[in-house]
Amino acid sequence: GTKSERGYGGYDFWLNKVDFQGDLIIDKTMGGPQNDFLEEIRLQLHSSGYWISGTTYSGPGGTKTSGYFNNGDMWVLKVDTSLIVEFDKTIGSYNYEKCKDMEISPEGSAIIAGWSNGIGGNKISDTKGGQDYWIYKVDTVGNIYWDKSYGGFSEDSLEAIFIKCDRGILAGGYSESTISGDRTHLNKGGSDYWAFELSIPTHPWFHAENVCARTPLNLYDQS
Repeated sequence: GTKSERGYGGYDFWLNKVDFQGDLIIDKTMGGPQNDFLEEIRLQLHSSGYWISGTTYSGPGGTKTSGYFNNGDMWVLKVDTSLIVEFDKTIGSYNYEKCKDMEISPEGSAIIAGWSNGIGGNKISDTKGGQDYWIYKVDTVGNIYWDKSYGGFSEDSLEAIFIKCDRGILAGGYSESTISGDRTHLNKGGSDYWAFELSIPTHPWFHAENVCARTPLNLYDQS
């Protein structure tokens, strides 16, 4: 077929780069000895290459160099334009996590979102009850520097985030929680949609001038 590399365990990330006519330029298989599920690919800002994120059940092995905490973690990679891995990072707790979405903030950091039901590992924030929304930021070398869990006392499952022109974040998914924790509204019965807006810290700090007017973003590194 068109796949040029062998697999490494169960399911792997499989990346394909094609030209404007849809002809394959290059493909890369990335994974560890167990299952790894790719979720998102985003262009890097201020440099060439791509951010990649997904869910991993693998420890080190194959192309995966970072460790594994437990029951499913998030796996974040940065690759160059030839799909060569620059670094890979496993991010999670001692229970389970699932990656669902990723956005790139104007200063180039990655905002990654999904579900979490644990504490420990490199997860700083605590749980609210059952499964929570979990949103965190990593800097341009993959180090986590901000994370936050959101939820009520029952199950809350984040599905998507969207970065606004003023750098705020819209987060949405579904929730089985009633008023508790971060939930301020009664549920309607069973699982409901749950959406909210966040203001996310940036790193390095920068000034944004007229971002929402679609004028160029001016960056001022104050780190």
